[in-house]
Amino acid sequence: MDNSDSVEKLKMYRSNVVPTFIVLDANEKIIWKQIGGILNSSQALDALFDCYTEENSKIIPCE
Repeated sequence: MDNSDSVEKLKMYRSNVVPTFIVLDANEKIIWKQIGGILNSSQALDALFDCYTEENSKIIPCE
């Protein structure tokens, strides 16, 4: 967090931040998520590409 005011609020309320990453398909359905840690980009991209196929030069979401 770059905002020093945010850091102070976290300390004041004794809060923690847990990073959460999600990949959504074209219909806004969650197809992959990771809670905590550093983003595993290869898993996120695999989930995205597993869900899509190329047909007639268009990307079609899986159902």
